[in-house]
Amino acid sequence: MGLTVGEVALIAAGIGLASPLIAYWTTARLDRDRWIRAERSKVYVEMLAIYGRMARKTSHQDEPYSPLQAEEWRLLQARVEAFTSDRVLALRDPYLDAWNRFVDEKAALDEISGPQIHRRRSC
Repeated sequence: MGLTVGEVALIAAGIGLASPLIAYWTTARLDRDRWIRAERSKVYVEMLAIYGRMARKTSHQDEPYSPLQAEEWRLLQARVEAFTSDRVLALRDPYLDAWNRFVDEKAALDEISGPQIHRRRSC
């Protein structure tokens, strides 16, 4: 099978026109992957910080804890769902279930016992 000079020129022109498009597409894909990794890192740090404060609250450590506002919490959970891996989501769900049980039980106990005054012991 022999190619004529004209056929070779058309193939070369096609490759010449396609290569910038392929390079652009590949670069855009790499930039998108890099951006997703950067966002995932930010979400993981924020998630660990907030969930860590929640865990310290449940273990009754003397660290003040103020929960996020409802809108902030929804935005964090949306970012978690958008950027984290399936493994992290699988780990998160039982943790949040336990947190919700803790909050419900604490609310029930507070309702039963009424407001209490916490006193510090002096040494």
